[in-house]
Order: sequence, then structure tokens, then C-alpha cells
Amino acid sequence: MNQSSQALSKISTNLKEAVRSYSEVLSILNKGLAIFFPESQINIFLFDPTSSEIMKTFSSDQLWPLPEKEKTYLINRYIKKNIKGPFEMISIKDRINSPWSTLDNIQKDIEKFNYDCNDILYINLISEDQVLIGSIVIHYWHKKTQISKYVQLSKIKLSINEFLTDVSTSLDNILIHKKIESLIVDRQLLKKRIQKDEEDLKRRLLELTVLYETSNALSYTLNYTEIVETVMNAIKKVLSFDICSTFLWGFSPGGEIITHITDPTSKDLLDNVHQNLLSAITPFLQVSVNSKKVTTKINKTDYVIKERLSLNNSELVLKSFANVPLIFKENVLGMLNICARKQEAFGQNEMTFLHTMSNLLSSSLGRLKIIKELEQSKISTVVQHMNDAVLLIDNNFNIESINLCASSLFNYPLNNNETNSDDHNKIIQQIDKLGLSELCHSVFEKKEPILNHNIYINECYYSINITPIIDDHISEEKILLVFRDISDIEKINKIKTQQLELINKVNLIMKSILDLDSLLKILIKFILNIAKAEMGSIQLKKGKLYFSKVHSNFPDKIRRLYRFKTGETISDYVIRTKKLHYIPSYSTNSNLNQNTKFLISYYLCIPIMIKNDVIGVLNIVRKLDDTENIGETLSEDDISILSTITMLSSTAIQNALLHQDTVDKERLDQELKVATQIQTKLLPEKLPSHKNISFGALYVPAQEIGGDYYDFFKLSNGNLGIIVADIVGKGIPASLFMAMLKSILQSHIKSFNSPKKALETINETLLIDSIIDKFIPLFYGILDLKTLEFKYCNAGHEPGLLLQNNKVMQLDTKGLPLAALSRTEYQEKSVILKDQDILLLSTDGIIDTQNFSGERFGLNNLMSLMKQFKSKNATQIVNNIYSTVHSYSKSNNLNDDFTLICLKVDKSQLHFESKAPLSVSEISVSSKKNNIKKIRNHVKVICTDMQFSESEIFNVMLAVNEAQANIIEHAYFGSEKGDIIFTFNVYKDKIDIIIKDYGAGIDQKSIKGGKNHLEELEGSGLGIFLIKSLMDDVELSSHPGGTQIKLTKYKKGDKNGSYKKIN
Repeated sequence: MNQSSQALSKISTNLKEAVRSYSEVLSILNKGLAIFFPESQINIFLFDPTSSEIMKTFSSDQLWPLPEKEKTYLINRYIKKNIKGPFEMISIKDRINSPWSTLDNIQKDIEKFNYDCNDILYINLISEDQVLIGSIVIHYWHKKTQISKYVQLSKIKLSINEFLTDVSTSLDNILIHKKIESLIVDRQLLKKRIQKDEEDLKRRLLELTVLYETSNALSYTLNYTEIVETVMNAIKKVLSFDICSTFLWGFSPGGEIITHITDPTSKDLLDNVHQNLLSAITPFLQVSVNSKKVTTKINKTDYVIKERLSLNNSELVLKSFANVPLIFKENVLGMLNICARKQEAFGQNEMTFLHTMSNLLSSSLGRLKIIKELEQSKISTVVQHMNDAVLLIDNNFNIESINLCASSLFNYPLNNNETNSDDHNKIIQQIDKLGLSELCHSVFEKKEPILNHNIYINECYYSINITPIIDDHISEEKILLVFRDISDIEKINKIKTQQLELINKVNLIMKSILDLDSLLKILIKFILNIAKAEMGSIQLKKGKLYFSKVHSNFPDKIRRLYRFKTGETISDYVIRTKKLHYIPSYSTNSNLNQNTKFLISYYLCIPIMIKNDVIGVLNIVRKLDDTENIGETLSEDDISILSTITMLSSTAIQNALLHQDTVDKERLDQELKVATQIQTKLLPEKLPSHKNISFGALYVPAQEIGGDYYDFFKLSNGNLGIIVADIVGKGIPASLFMAMLKSILQSHIKSFNSPKKALETINETLLIDSIIDKFIPLFYGILDLKTLEFKYCNAGHEPGLLLQNNKVMQLDTKGLPLAALSRTEYQEKSVILKDQDILLLSTDGIIDTQNFSGERFGLNNLMSLMKQFKSKNATQIVNNIYSTVHSYSKSNNLNDDFTLICLKVDKSQLHFESKAPLSVSEISVSSKKNNIKKIRNHVKVICTDMQFSESEIFNVMLAVNEAQANIIEHAYFGSEKGDIIFTFNVYKDKIDIIIKDYGAGIDQKSIKGGKNHLEELEGSGLGIFLIKSLMDDVELSSHPGGTQIKLTKYKKGDKNGSYKKIN
């Protein structure tokens, strides 16, 4: 018994822990009852408090079905006795004789258990609210014994009280939770119902509002399109649809469909909707509707997708449809259709609203139709009695009335009482071709008439008046087109004004076009249009012959067929006589060749003349039409106009020819400029540098593009290769040969340390190359930069000159020019350069320079100059020689290219590596002359700080002074508003002075490997070559917007001439 109490206590504890589900409580209840009624069969039934129906069952074994009669007994017993407490225990010992038992159920129990099944125990569970919660049925039929044999009910009743009380409490708690949940659900349902009622109320309010607003809006419009648009927009505010279409019958010829779409829709789907709409309306109209004549109007045409969309896409399929016929007083006016992709989109409320709006639409359209018919009758009466041709058109371009004159003008049958949309469309098409559609639209839009607009119809001239009909009582906008025949007046005016208009037009065209081809194309098209001719050409003189520069179906091979029987062409006859020639009927003229490709009506040939010279010929030819016997001819006025146009055109053609010559020359100049830039890039960008050798080089071509070439090559062993060559010829071909030569030299020369072997190899390479077909005189030397040994080889070029010990010797060897003969052997010599030696390599352009007397400058003069300038560095020597030779020629034009390379050995020179500047300063001044002194003082301060000698400081100041004066005079032409920027870069061993201006550019020629010289910058008195003699290096270049000059001075010695190294 102690163990049973403990088990029951544990079960009760579990039961009190938390509110559980019915199933869990019933399971605990079963376990607890099993303690009190061991080995019994326990069946538990829970009742719904509201309906007394069994809502939950539980059984320790197989559930015993509670008979309905016994269930009723238990419920009624509870109600009658008004039992207090958590349970009632009912022990039945004689079921057979009990009034609420049924023998059938007892018999089934007896058969099942093979026992009399006559006793049974019921326990009713009662909640705290005295509500019957459930019943427990206990028996021992399976043990074939009575309950009293196993347990004593009197004892159990006392001990089970607390346990069943806990069970009733738990079931009651669950029931309370269920009620709370039910109340929550009911509350939610009520809330949804209230929400739905509110939505229905809002929808109904929206429907009434929309209906009121729409009805009010329709009372102010008498346009059927606006009526339909207003109603469909109103439907859209209430109903959700994808496509809404309205078919109208009797408002426009053939019918009309007005469609609203809310989302992108395929054209195929839209066409299908329209076709279904037409099929749906047909039974109501009792006539077949021709879909091809039905006009359509879509609110959002950009939503119509032309590509075919997949019909398998469920999002694109229309699933809801509704059609409502529009009927007014038994007259069918059309049909309203709405479609949606949503399933069952249109319920009873939606359909009710749709019918309401359809009725409103029907009544508005019906009222409009009655008004329209009355208006039509009144206006048509007025139109029919007018003497001019008259059309009455509505704003949808439907013809509402046409009188007899207009029917004759447009071939419209008036004897047909029924409206014929085909004839209507033909008239509208003619109006469009006449260019009247845009004018009609303008009148509709601006409500202003267009008067006296002239057109040409059926070979007659008409003056058109387009007038809007504005009346508050008229339902639709209309316009009246009145056609008045003014043919006689127009013909007179045409004759008077045509010549002036054409002449003015030709003048405008001729003045605006300079391109010859464009001018001639426009001119021939313009002239043939005036002459109403299909064939023609313009011949221009080239040399002594005349060729067709432009033609229309009339090339030279066809033009030459039209000639006199003498063989002379018509155009040649006009060129010879310098007179216009007109043949009005070519095909009947016996003096002309009739064996032609085309039969022609007339041939007009006009000379194009400047003063008394024929610069061209105009040919105008009209083909003979199959319907013409002789063909249309030109009147005297026509020929006069064409002759005047030709005369005016002659000046324009001459100007275009001159313009073309100018363009061709500019194109050639540009090509030469580009070629010059390319050639400049072929020359060395900078000279070699060596601590004991100064280098100088100068190249001035005689033409834009020269044929001389020089270069420096660093060989593989570190020695320096020096080349100077004189390519036979000048201009672009010579520059091309120079480019080829440089490429070949770059590829072959660097691997040879012998000039002889290098030239023999290059000679064979040039002979193999088919592009270079001319021989090349060339001098090549290799300088060992360590030993100063100079090995050289001459291939038919001017010999080199060496000044050594104040004597000039020629460095020459025997050898043919390169590419002259295969397997040519060259001679090689060498010489050791000493301190103060000067090596000069040049082309023949220097010694061949002539003065006005034709005397050559000569080799002796060149040798004398070497001695004269021997104290200078290499750059100064080159510049001074060029200055002397240039002065000798007394001309700015050289007969031949000027090329000069100079090397001077000066072991006393001390040049230090210039890396980053030690300091940089910049001064910007205006182009006022009084700023020259300011810059001169600044230069003096910087040079003094660098410890330049007094003579060097003076030279730098003088050079900068001269450069600044040149800029003021030649770049800014004396203006004081220009800007000049001075930048001073101070290095350890030199100073760079960079001067920039933004004035007029100067002509530039190549100086020292592609840089620019300043001969054109003759200064205020001294000249640019003095600047070069004062400075160690001078470079000129262009920058965006102006010119830049760079002056360089190396630090050499103090005022006593002794050399010192700057620490």
C-alpha cells in the first residue's frame, strides 16, 4: 500500500505541474485509476460542455463504446441530482434490469467477453463550475468476475477523492484554456468580419463616389471618346483588371475599339481579346463586323509587346472575363469587356458595379447619338448648298458631310444612301497625301482657322480654308474644309514669281556649298527637277577635254550617242560655238543620229562659262513617254530660267574648283608636315656625352623633307659609331629611303667593330632589298671612347676633316657608294684624336652652297672656318659655320641639305653629372620692356651665388636679355599684355634657364637632332646665333599655346681662367 501511495503521489505531482492536453491528462488519469482498480479495463469519455457530445476518449485496452442510452442516462442523472463535488461514483450490479441499459449492447458484451457482463462502475467527473466533464467506465469482464471481488468501493471512494479532484481541476483548466482560445478565435473572426464589413462599406462608398463623379463628368462632355475614356477610368478605380475594351458601333465607320491596359501585354493576346469582343457583339448587332475596318485606340501603346510571349506562362494567361452589352432604347451601341489574369476576379459585387457603369455609359452614348444626328442634319443642309467643294470632318477624321462639288473633286459617289467606309478612307488618304492632315490637326488643337493655303489637285490649283466649328451646342469638334479653284490666278502668279524664286534659291545653294562634288550633285538634281527631266549631266574641263563630273542616267558613253550625223556630239557643238542649243523634238530631227539607247523628247545643252571661257557643259534630256507622240517640250520661260541658273552656277563651280585646288594643296602640305615630323624623329634626339669630348650637330633640309642623314650608334663593345649619309634625291622618297636605311643600320651595324666589315655587310643587304633602288654615299667611323682611336671608312661620300696641330687633313678612303655594286670591298683607316683636335663630318650641301654670283663656298673656306672657330666648343663651331655659310648664300633658301657633325677633344673640360637640381625658382612677368632689367638683376644674383666668372655672368645675362627682347617683339608684337615665365634650375655644375611665352608661334627647322633653331627670332639687335655663342646649349620647342626656349650654361672657370671643381 505504501508503494501505491508513492506512485499515486508521483502521478498527482505530475498532474499539478502544468496545464496539459486532454490526451496527457487522460493518460495520467488512466495510470492513477489503475492503482485503485488493478487489472481492470478502464474507459474514459470526455464531453463537450456546450453540446454534451463525446469529444475525447481513452481506454486501457480496447475502447468499450459507450451506448447512447447510457450516455444520456449519465448526463440526465447529473442534471437531476445536482451533484456537488469533483466526481460521482455509480456502481451498477444488475445491468440487465437497469432501465437505461439495452439488451442489444449487453448481448454484444456477453458475446465479446464470454461473460454475463452484468456489473459496471461509472465515475462522473464534474468541474468547479458544476459542469459534467466526462465519465469513467470500469469493469472486470475480461477477468470474468465482478468489481467487488477485486476492490472495496467504500474505501476507494475516500482515498480517490483527492486524485479525482486534481484530475477534474486539470480538465477544468484545459477547458478554460480552450474557452479562452475559442474566445480569441471568435474575436479574430469577429475582427475579420468587421474588417470585411468595413471594406465592403468602403467599396460601396467608393462605388457610389465614383458613380457620382462619373455621372457629373459625363454631363459636361459631348465627345464619345471622352465619354468612354471617363467610364473606363472610373471602372479602373473600383475594379482590378488587366485589359478593359469598349467596342462602339455607329460612331465611326466600321466600328471602333477603345482599350485600356494596365500591364505590358503581348500584341497577340490583345488581338485575341479584340477578336473575342467582336465575336461576342455579333449576335446582338445581327450583322457581321469586318475586323479589318475596325479602328483601335490603346491608352498605353508602349505596353504593347510585339514579340510573341509564351502562352504556357500562367502569369500571362487571362482567367477572368466579363462582357456587358451597351444598349440604349433597344439600340445596340456596343459592348464593354474586362479581362483579368486573376482567377474569379469578378464576383457578384463587381458585376453589379460593372452593370451599373455600363448602363451609365449606354445612356450617355445614346443621348450623344441623338444630339449628333440632329446636328448632322442641320450642318449637312448648309454644306450641300455651298458652291465650292466642302468637306465636314470630325476630330476622328470621319467624313460627316460632303457636297456635290467635293464628291466630284474626290470621286466620291453621292447616290449611295448608306455610309461607305471604303470611300471615306480613300478621301482621307487623298487629304493626307495633299499634306492637309497636319493642318487639320493644327486647327483642331489651336481652334484657329488656316486660310488661303494653296494646293494642286487634278492639274488645278485650289485655295483651301480650314475652319473650326466652335459651338457650345455641338457635341464633337468639327472642321470645315472649303476648296476654291484658283487655277487661272495661280498660273499667272507662277509665271511672274517662278524665275525670281528659282534664281534666289540657286544663289543660296551656290553660296553655301564649296565642295565641288556636293555642289554638282545638288545642282543636277535641282535643274532636272525644274526641267521635269530624267536624264542629264554636267561636264567639266580637265586639260583640253571635257568629262562628265556628275550625271543622272546619262553617262558619257550614252551622251556620245546623241550627236549630229556629222559625228559631232551636241555637247561638243556647244563647246565649239559657246552658245546654248535646244532640240525640242529629237526623235523627228533628220540631222541627228537616231540609233540611240533611249528615245528622248528634247535635248537642252547649255555652256558653263567664265568670261569667254567654257569651263563646262550642262546637258538636260527628257525621255519620251510611251503615251507621248512627240513629248513635252520646254517653254521659252523654262529655257530662260535654266539658262539663268547655269550662268549663276558657273561662278559657284569656278569657286568650288579653286577651293578643291586649295584643299588638295593643304592636304599635300599636311602630308609633308607629317613626313617632316617622322624624318625628324629618325635623327638622334640627343647628342652623345663624354667628359673630354664635346659634340655638336646641325641638320637643315633644303626642302620640307631632305635627303641627308646622320646618326650615332653605341656599339656592343661600348665604342661610338658615327654616320653621315647623303641619300640621292629629295622629298618624300628620300625620307622613305632614310627610314629604311636607319632600320637596316640598327639591325646590322652594332655588332661590328670594323667600319669596313660593317659597310660590306650593309652593302649586300641593301642590294637584296628591292625597295631601296638608289645608291647611298655614306661616311662611317667608329670612335674608341677610351683610346680616342677613330677608325673610318668612306663609301663615295665627302671625306671627313680633322683639325690637328692647326692643320686640316682629309679623312678619306676609296669605295663606291652603298648599293652601287655587289661584293664591293671598302678600305679602312684610323687616326688617334688628340687634345684640342676637331673632327668635322658634313654633306656636300655646305661646300656646294653658292652666292649670288654662282660661286661655290668650297672646301677651303670650310677648312678656314675650322681654324677660325677652333677655340669654341663643338656646338658653337657648328652654329658659327652655319651662320657663315648662310650669310654667304645671301638667301634663306639653300640649294641642298645642310648637315654638319662636329667633335672636339678638350681634356681640360670638367663636366659633372647633373641629377636633380639643387634649387628651382620661377618668375612670371608681363611683356613690358622695363621687366628686362628686373630679370637681368635676378640672373646676376643666381650666377654670382653659383660662383660663375664675371665674363660668364655677363654672357648669361646678355643671352637672357636678348631672348626676352625677341619674345616681346616677335611673339607679342610689342604688346605689354603678354605673359613670360622664367624658370631657373640650378645644378651642381650648370644652370638651365627655361623661358616660356604664349604668343604667336614661329616657323621651326631642325637643330641638333630634332630640336628647333631660332633663326626667325632675330632679336632687338644681336640675333639668335649670338645667344648660341654665349650659352653652351640652346633648345627651342613648342608647348600648348606657345613656345619654350631652354638656355644651358656649364660652370667652367673663374675670372682668371683657371678651372676648379665645385664642391
